[in-house]
Amino acid sequence: MLEKRLQLVASTDVFRCDDRQWPSCHCATIESRGDTLIAAWYAGAYEKSPDQAILWSRCQAPAWIWQPAVPLVNTPAMADGNPVLWSAPDGRLWLFFVTIVGQGWDQCKLLAQVSPDSYAWRQPQVVREELGWMARARPLSLPDGRTLLPLYDERDWSGHVVDLGRAYDGGPLLRRYGHVTAPQGLIQPVIVPLTDGRLRMYLRTGGPGGFIWQSESADGGRTWTYPEPTCLPNPNSGIDALRLHNGWLVMAYNDSKVARTPLCLAVSEDDGATWQHELCVENGPGEFSYPTLVQDGRANLHLLFTHKRRSIAHRVYRVLD
Repeated sequence: MLEKRLQLVASTDVFRCDDRQWPSCHCATIESRGDTLIAAWYAGAYEKSPDQAILWSRCQAPAWIWQPAVPLVNTPAMADGNPVLWSAPDGRLWLFFVTIVGQGWDQCKLLAQVSPDSYAWRQPQVVREELGWMARARPLSLPDGRTLLPLYDERDWSGHVVDLGRAYDGGPLLRRYGHVTAPQGLIQPVIVPLTDGRLRMYLRTGGPGGFIWQSESADGGRTWTYPEPTCLPNPNSGIDALRLHNGWLVMAYNDSKVARTPLCLAVSEDDGATWQHELCVENGPGEFSYPTLVQDGRANLHLLFTHKRRSIAHRVYRVLD
């Protein structure tokens, strides 16, 4: 059982909704900075509401007590969403997010801003003048010095990556690679490195797809295979995957083809060829969705997720090899 491999050591809330100001919350992201965890998510009257803003908070190990949340991005009369935090190799903290400039997610702009100290932020910049491009998972730095940012296109429900370049600072994104999709649509790609140097992209499926799908690249993300379904179910909901320090792959997902419950963790010790040791994080009626994962320097695994759109939940697991 996975309970013997991942030991729950803390369970708390990052944020609980306030009906007067922030009635709904969703889509968290988390990053580890030494003994500090930093999280961000969006909150507002409802998803895509004009008052929707990105909030953020931080906590310290080992107490895991989150500070009161404050707005990080709050564009007047426009919905901000899908934040992605990322610690760059040079130590700076990045935030990618979108702002809806029209009626829906297919009419949003992708922006980025940087913090040199994890407290003060520079002004956000438009990443590319392309409506409908969205982020959901953190970038992946490759051994050759390049960094790939997984993105998806809300207009045609396809996944791709963009090369942020070796500096990932100043100027536009360098290149877009891939157009990974299937008839039912595939979005919100997550990229993990495999032990033989290949990259694997896991994607949320749309419509009646019913499973998490995957695609692979053998040339550093420049080309991607035609996607195929995995054995893990997906109810058209967000996922996250991570390679742990001990070499395992861990997947956070809803173990259902139709509902955003239960929320589970699964581990693979063979690069995703098989998945086993499933652990149920949250079960019962309601929505437990949009998981995001990070492992800190103490090897603790942190999981954040949406709890019924009323709170952002935090679970801490000790990884037992």
